[in-house]
Amino acid sequence: MSNKMFSIEISAELNQIQLIKHYLKKWKPSFVSINNLSQTHFEDIVQITNYIKKDLGIPVLVHMSGISKTKSEIVEELKTLEKYGIRRVLALQGNLYHGINIKKDFQYASDLVKFIKSYDNSIEVFGTCYPEKHPDATSLESDIKHLKIKVDAGAIGLISQICFDNQKVYQFVDKIHEYGINVPLFAGIMPIAKEYQLHWLEHSKISTHHKFDNVKNLDQCGIDLSVNQINDLLKHDVEGIHLYTMNDWQTTDAIYDKIKHNFE
Repeated sequence: MSNKMFSIEISAELNQIQLIKHYLKKWKPSFVSINNLSQTHFEDIVQITNYIKKDLGIPVLVHMSGISKTKSEIVEELKTLEKYGIRRVLALQGNLYHGINIKKDFQYASDLVKFIKSYDNSIEVFGTCYPEKHPDATSLESDIKHLKIKVDAGAIGLISQICFDNQKVYQFVDKIHEYGINVPLFAGIMPIAKEYQLHWLEHSKISTHHKFDNVKNLDQCGIDLSVNQINDLLKHDVEGIHLYTMNDWQTTDAIYDKIKHNFE
């Protein structure tokens, strides 16, 4: 039995509940994270989360974003999660979507981690990390120092931003260990199967390291690259893989079929 962990991120699309049921039963991920994109209502997130947790028996992380929430709004969300027995969250600073109303209670994700743990220390909080540093950080070292604050505040696991250069991931893992950060790290992988995803990466300042230059069949290239990355990451003892599915079920399934032997 492998001790490696495989997790996924999905969006809370109620009209895709049958697809969610079908594929999650097949993939049996260690946990599922439910993102909180601006167009997704919190009620939908809770409904999907409760279904996955209760009916499918799979642990779930609910994304909680601090950038657009006051402390009282976060408390209300935590109370709702508590009502359904949902005890795991992913604490994020959050993204600046168009029209978002920025609040000032949580300047950093670490502030949100501290607040959640002070509200209820039994809640399991995960955080994010950036192998190539956060876009707003002045250096990788300063970013890791902030990451140390987040972990010390109570984050028990880290999910990494997408990185297409595994060597950067390995260097990052060595570096955070030097700073005494030893919680499990899940390497974030996003299969690039559509042209719009390349534009999103550029907008998000995520380097592709020229992996997709002059590619004719983007879908197949994206699948092959993800499979190769995952196999290599696991060979180098990364604790887990976190697949950003974008609710692209067929692409994710094609990847899963080629990597599942790593988790059996």
